[in-house]
Amino acid sequence: MALRQVRREAERAARARMRHTGRDGAQDRISGAASTHGYRSAELAAARKLGLRYDWDATARVRRYRGRTGTELFITTRRIIEMVQHNEAAEVAAPRIAAAKWGDQISIQGSSEFRERMARLAARQGIGVEDTDLHALVADEKARIARGEPPGGAERERQAAQDELEDDDEQDQDFGR
Repeated sequence: MALRQVRREAERAARARMRHTGRDGAQDRISGAASTHGYRSAELAAARKLGLRYDWDATARVRRYRGRTGTELFITTRRIIEMVQHNEAAEVAAPRIAAAKWGDQISIQGSSEFRERMARLAARQGIGVEDTDLHALVADEKARIARGEPPGGAERERQAAQDELEDDDEQDQDFGR
């Protein structure tokens, strides 16, 4: 009886943490449409391959993944990966774990910057993205890879720096310099 109550409380707490609050206020997370048969062993094998450590609650439905230093990176439940850290290790590992759990198609929720970053990472890792609004971004990243160019963020940063220089030149002209 006590174990059943512990399981219910753990599931209730996990569902409360994972509630979707809308596109703008959503937590940064990755989900999948359908689980594949035997996903647990594939998920844990992918975690071992990435050098991640994991532990789970009494129900074994909520897994907490930790990096090599022991910091918690993300939490997985049946159909959701909720990001805890936003460092390179977490953002590279999360799509791989998602692909192991749900096949090669993932869905990304969260801020627009997070969604763009994760879509580009998924494209570089050969993982498909279900979200139709990100398909153009994924295609752009795949074309960039085929051309041998650096990841998408560098091009955007160069363009932003060039635009800033042009804005400074326009301001200088306005002041008669």
